[in-house]
Parts: sequence; structure tokens; C-alpha cells
Amino acid sequence: MELHLQTLIDSISDAVVAVDSRGQVIIWNPGAEEMFGYRRKEAIGQQIDELIGGPEEKAAKQITRNILNRRVSNFIATRYRKDGKPVSVSISASPVVYKNFLIGAVAVYKDISELIHKDQKLAHTNKLLRAISDINQMIIQVKDPEELLNRAARSLKENGKYGQVRMVMVDDRLQPVKLLDGWEEKSWRRLTPCLERVLKRKRSLFIPDVQKSPLCRNCSCRKSGGWAVIFLLEHNREVFGVMQVGYPRDIFDQAGEIKLLEEIAGDLGFALYSIRKEKEKRRVETELKNLQQFQEKILTSLAEGVVVENTRGIITYVNPALERMLAYKPGELLGKHWSVFIPEDQLEQVRRKSRSRQLRTQERYEARLKTRDGRLIPVLIHAHSIFDKKKFSGVVSVITDISNLKKIEEELRISREEALAASRAKSEFLANMSHEIRTPLNGVIGMAQLLQYTQPNTEQQEYLHYLDLSAKNLLALLNDILDLSKIE
Repeated sequence: MELHLQTLIDSISDAVVAVDSRGQVIIWNPGAEEMFGYRRKEAIGQQIDELIGGPEEKAAKQITRNILNRRVSNFIATRYRKDGKPVSVSISASPVVYKNFLIGAVAVYKDISELIHKDQKLAHTNKLLRAISDINQMIIQVKDPEELLNRAARSLKENGKYGQVRMVMVDDRLQPVKLLDGWEEKSWRRLTPCLERVLKRKRSLFIPDVQKSPLCRNCSCRKSGGWAVIFLLEHNREVFGVMQVGYPRDIFDQAGEIKLLEEIAGDLGFALYSIRKEKEKRRVETELKNLQQFQEKILTSLAEGVVVENTRGIITYVNPALERMLAYKPGELLGKHWSVFIPEDQLEQVRRKSRSRQLRTQERYEARLKTRDGRLIPVLIHAHSIFDKKKFSGVVSVITDISNLKKIEEELRISREEALAASRAKSEFLANMSHEIRTPLNGVIGMAQLLQYTQPNTEQQEYLHYLDLSAKNLLALLNDILDLSKIE
């Protein structure tokens, strides 16, 4: 019967252990040998809790006493093999009573290490997925790169079983610019060899044993005690920083873990890229807005009128000077066709010029514009064609009111005509006067010449000579005046 019982116990795959009332091993089946590494002859007679209790020997002895006192039956605990490795076990124990006397206890140990490992792995994976979910939410909500990386590092460290999580932002020269969570104040200014290699080669780095790697000789990642991986935070070949994660040795799924963290690094890199692009976009928009405001101030302060029309001739912009020039209210011209201020007799001419602007870049001409109250004002138009990617997209025209200029021109014309008329009158007067004077003067000269034939005395001849000479000189002067009037 006893042999039959021993055979039955030995055939059980789980560890079956029986102890006497003092806790010394009296039964140790092959399942126990395989589970704990002790041969039967090594275990028989040993105090059970001293044999497999390991660091938890004190707690194990208390449990054994409770079993012997019938207070514990089923529980989960950690026991230790001969080589010191822990074993997670499910223990079903019960005291052995013979004729109302406690003679010992029997326990069945079931190895649940794999089950515990799976549960822990599942819990770890769930935590990591929770961290990924948190980080994805951060990427949507957080628009400050420093805050994003700090919060991501904290989430990974809180939810993942990592010895260390460190992040650093770098500038365009790949030099560290910002201290983030996980960096020691004294060490972050100079990059460690492992980080330098990642930034120099622009490739992720896996370190299987941080204790032995020369790259980690002076690196605090050794505190993780196991292995480490370093990812670039990049997108579109732009590097924004690095993420270093230190793993303990008992990580569950190395390949799966690295893949998940690589995805996180990729998401963070894309987020940093998006944040930078958004900042650049806002900066450009601000600069454009400031430039538009500056241009608007310039156009508003111009004395000349400015009008912009699209390809269909619809007015899309007009400055206050032109509105005042044409007596329109602010904004009244917007959306109207340019023909609204062109007189009927000039419409065809302006249409031809408008069509020709699609082929030339600028044109300068004079025209008349019709004001809102029907007045016509002369203007000088300087039109520039607008091309977008070599495609005609509209016209901008600078219009100058030349009413005063035309008035001055008219005054000058009238003054010139008056001056010419006065000059003509003077010339005519001189010509008439010269003719009227020359006739009697010729008579004087003729009479003087006739007197010379009357045989005058010497004194009279001298008088007649001077009279004839003076008359001829006066006649020559009159001829010169007549010639001058002809020239004028």
C-alpha cells in the first residue's frame, strides 16, 4: 500500500512535498526535484522553508505555521530553486492529522511562472499602450515642444518598466539646447558618446548591455542595469532631438518593445516637425500681415489714386485718394467694373488698352474720368499688368489728377497766344510806320537832289549834301526796321 502511494505521488507532474510537524521534508517527488533543482536525498530531512524560502524564508515559515494550524490552504507565493532563481508557484496545502494528532502537512506546488509572466507582460503592454495613447493626446493638445517631450518622458517612465527615459532637444547644428526630464544638470551640456554617435550617424542605436558597452562608460544610462535604445526624433530628414530609454534586464518582449518605442519616437518627431512648421507659418503670416498693414498705410497716405482690378475688370481694391478724386464713398467702388468712371466717348479706347495690357507689363497715357456727380476730370494713368506664374491675373493702376496741370497749360497757351498777337501787332505797326515814313522821306531826298541842280553856292551845296546824307541814313534805318518786322 505504501509503495502504491509512493508510485502515485511520483507520477504527479507537479511538485508534491510533505513535511512533518516540525516542517522537515519527508516526501519529495520528482516534480519537486525538477521544479526546485534539489535531489530527493538532498531535500529529505531539510527544513522546507530554509530549503526553498530564499529571501522570503521568514514569511514562508509563518505560512507553514499557519498551514499546520489549519489557517491557510491555497495561496500564491515565490519560492527559490537551488541555483537561486525565483519560481512563482501556486500552493495547495493541507495539514495531515492522524487520530486527532497533527503529524505534518502536504503541499502541491504548481509552477505558474509562465502565467505570471504573461499577466505581467499583458499589464506592461497595457501600460505602454496607455502611455502611447497619452502621448498621442499630448501631440494633439500640446503645442510647446519642451512641454511635449517632458510630458512624454514622464508618461513613459510612469507607465513603462524602464530604468531611465531621457530626452534632449538639439539645434540645427545637432547640439543640445534644452534640458528635459531625465537629464542630470551636470551631464546634459556635453553629449555622451552613445548620443553623439546617434546624432553623427543620424541612425538609431541599440545597446544590448550598457554595463559592458564602451559607449556607455560615462553615461547615466548604466543605471537602467540592462540594455538601452536611442532613437532620433526626426521627420523629413530634420532632426529635432533624441529619446533614450534604458531597459531593465527582465523586459518581456525586446523586439516588440523596440518597435513600439520606435513608433513613439516617430510620432514625437512628426509632432516636433508640425510644431516647428506651425510656428514658421504663424511667423510668416504675422510678417505678411505686418507687411500688408505697412503697404496699406503707404497706399492710404498716397496723394495719387490706386485701383486694382481682376481679369474681368472688377475692382478689388481702391485707395482713399481715388475715392476722394472721384467723389465716391469709402468702399462704394469695390465690386464694380472699371467702366463705371469712364466717359462714354472713351469707353472703346480704354477697352482696347485694357485688352492690350494682357500682353504688356505697363502703359502710361492720359484720359478723362467721370466722377460720381458727372464731372469730367483729366488724369494721367500709369497701368501695370499683374502676372501670377506667367498668367495674367489683373491690373494695378496709379491715377494722378492733372486738372491743375491742364489749367496751367491752358493759361500758358492763352498767354503765348496773347504774346504772339502783341508781337504781330508791333511788327505790323512798325511795318506800316516804316512805309508811311519812307514815302515823305523819299520826297525829301528827291527835293534835296533837285536843289543841287539849281547851282547853289558853296555854303548851300554843303547844306544840301548833309541833308541828302542824313535822309539816306534815315532811309537805311527804316529799311532795317522793315526787315526786322518781316523776320518776326
